[in-house]
Amino acid sequence: MPPQESLSKILLLIILGFCLGQGHGNPMEGNQGNGTGSRCGAEPLNRNPFGIFTLLSRIVGGKEAARGSHAWMASLRKQGRHFCGATIVSEVWVLTAAHCVADSSTKFFSTVVVGCHDVSQREEGEQAFRIKSIIIHPEFDRRKPINYDIALIELEKEIIFGNILV
Repeated sequence: MPPQESLSKILLLIILGFCLGQGHGNPMEGNQGNGTGSRCGAEPLNRNPFGIFTLLSRIVGGKEAARGSHAWMASLRKQGRHFCGATIVSEVWVLTAAHCVADSSTKFFSTVVVGCHDVSQREEGEQAFRIKSIIIHPEFDRRKPINYDIALIELEKEIIFGNILV
């Protein structure tokens, strides 16, 4: 394999690892040293499902996002605790990683919260939804979670878009 092709593949793996590392972990575990407390999307450095790229799992020197600036984001929660991120696709669909919802109990014990900014407290404008159905990519395999790691979640009710969610 030519050196350029090898380097391209390594770079692609690093970028993919960084992207897949976002939204995992448990921000309820406390401040990670940025002085702002836990926020939606902030993950502890030691919580990477693949055990790689842990130093790339956060934005170093970043700052807290303005409320509503990432209005397409959703929080997947079990017993009120954030465990994965998702992206709003439409009024009733969100997109997430398949490894987040591969457990058959996810549909029954999880909720999808939109309009959140700080996952450690309930906020005005938040909407919580029960899950109606989950569609996992047919080629997803838990033993190789980096491949086809994508799933759609259908919500039981429609998201109401407004000032926070546009």
